[in-house]
Amino acid sequence: MLNTILIVDDSRLTRKMIRRQVDTLGPEAAEVLDAESGEAALRVFESQRVDLLLTDINMPGMDGFEFLTILSRMAEAADTIKVVVSSIANDAWAQRLDELGVKAVLAKPFTPEQFTQAMRQAGVL
Repeated sequence: MLNTILIVDDSRLTRKMIRRQVDTLGPEAAEVLDAESGEAALRVFESQRVDLLLTDINMPGMDGFEFLTILSRMAEAADTIKVVVSSIANDAWAQRLDELGVKAVLAKPFTPEQFTQAMRQAGVL
């Protein structure tokens, strides 16, 4: 059961687009939070448990790789399901993302079907 979902992307429009897809997951998703940066997302992890993380990689300041690296060392994030949502996702990242605990990669822009497929791959559905 997903109690808290965190969407991390520097684009407000992209966060809204992802949120619309998250809302299709059903009533299991009790609370959906968002953050505009890796730094802001870390503050969320320090204050509450996050069950599902949907994060971009290409962000100003702390990029997604740095953010995921820090999360990989945090006990608070050990059980969080991690999914990357990025316009620059590529196969060369696969091993690095796997090492950081990422369960699925979703390329932007995406269709509702691709979102559902990524959620299945991540074990959410």
